[in-house]
Amino acid sequence: MLKTRIIPCVLLKNSQLVKSIEFKDFRTIGHLTSTMRIYNARNVDELIILDIDASKSGEIDFESIEDLAKECFMPLTIGGGIKTLEDIQKILNLGADKISINSKALEDMDFISKAANRFGSQCIVCSIDVKRKGGQFCVYDRGNLLEKSPLELALEYEKKGAGELLLTSVDFEGRAKGYDLELLKI
Repeated sequence: MLKTRIIPCVLLKNSQLVKSIEFKDFRTIGHLTSTMRIYNARNVDELIILDIDASKSGEIDFESIEDLAKECFMPLTIGGGIKTLEDIQKILNLGADKISINSKALEDMDFISKAANRFGSQCIVCSIDVKRKGGQFCVYDRGNLLEKSPLELALEYEKKGAGELLLTSVDFEGRAKGYDLELLKI
């Protein structure tokens, strides 16, 4: 039997941890460093931090990543605003174990291959946001629904070298309803 793993995925905005509902209505839920200490004490298996400011502005908060990595005693994945191989190198050098890419992967699938070839597939996580439209699942990117199947995209990412996938149901995000089990069946 597989071991159940606890992997919190938290959003960072203005150097604060936030929660949202369906990627809207952000509210602060805590400070990064104190939350990190709680996760360490509770022995979570891994942590994913997605910087939504960096995703919008393209400005990665390397200082916060460094502070976070110093406090983190579990595998750490960082995402948000990653556009270049140099961004990945710097994030990994600061102490992250993996990086998560979303919009850049959609824009340039070859970026996944380049990153996987340089750093190894084990540290490349491709994030796919999914939203329902008329009973169908569609890829969701920066407020837009794309006419692309999440399953097809996941398979393309795998072929390009992604070592892991991070699948987020926009419809369930922040609603405390558990997992979108229908999405997991596709």
